[in-house]
Amino acid sequence: MDLVTPLTWGLVNPPIANAWLALKESSGVGWVIIGILGVASIFTWTIIFSKAMELRKIRKLNLALEKKLHPNSCNSLLSLTENSFGGHRSHYQQLLLNALKAFFRQEFGSNYHEDDEATYAQRMNHSESALRRAVANRTEEYEKNMVFLSIIVTSAPFIGLLGTVWGVMDAFGAIGLSGGGSIQDLAPGVSSALLTTVGGLVVAIPSVVGYNLLLDRVRGLTIEIENFSSLIADRFELDWLKAQPGNESTQYTAE
Repeated sequence: MDLVTPLTWGLVNPPIANAWLALKESSGVGWVIIGILGVASIFTWTIIFSKAMELRKIRKLNLALEKKLHPNSCNSLLSLTENSFGGHRSHYQQLLLNALKAFFRQEFGSNYHEDDEATYAQRMNHSESALRRAVANRTEEYEKNMVFLSIIVTSAPFIGLLGTVWGVMDAFGAIGLSGGGSIQDLAPGVSSALLTTVGGLVVAIPSVVGYNLLLDRVRGLTIEIENFSSLIADRFELDWLKAQPGNESTQYTAE
């Protein structure tokens, strides 16, 4: 009879019911830790979903502008102004505007057609520096809040383990004070203690999946914006060469 009872109890009471019974048996520390893990889970998924939508929107706007700036559609980047973009706002636009402002600094003037090679080299140095700063700022923006996900992913299992160790310690302490020593006396306390470890893993496992997916998107966007920065510098150089006497017939080839 003793061998059958645990099996029938497990069949009658599903895992969720067992977890609820264990939760009811938890001490105040266990409830606090479960509460912390619950808040961490809500915070984690809020960041994951909001960050995923943000990165998707950024990439969509960036690719739309890159398509408009293709050599087949835009013959010269140096002829663009802030008003050329209409209502479009994207990170690629900010990169390009920063580069244009650096290229047309007051010290250099606006008539780049008459630049000698030394003046042109200074223009390009300032433009490339502006592009590097802009890329660094955008990369930092892409990675915003990722550190919080990393902290939750790494700390949630240990928070759950802390609750388990504390619960087991309480269970053995209660048995010692009561003078009992049977499995019936020990099981409820240990079950409640293990629940916090389960909670920690339930929070950490989905979080680490979401974190790595977001990290992959961030890396992809970073590579794309670095490539676009390099493309801007190349286009500036080609635009300047085209403006030189004898090169007016230079044509871009589609990439």
